[in-house]
Amino acid sequence: MTGDKRILVIDDEQAIGELIRKVGETAGFDVRVTSKPAAFKAELESFRPTVIVLDIMMPDADGIELV
Repeated sequence: MTGDKRILVIDDEQAIGELIRKVGETAGFDVRVTSKPAAFKAELESFRPTVIVLDIMMPDADGIELV
């Protein structure tokens, strides 16, 4: 995998996150998935994704707030 193909996913539904992981990895992306806003923020800094997939409606925080 190349270093410029990184997807960071935050979704409170684990099955959706795992589906995105499988599709992304099949396309050659390094994919990290979380459901926790704090973990998402930490990964954003350390992982430096080139693509971000946000769930807009989650119980603790929504994707708009995270952006």
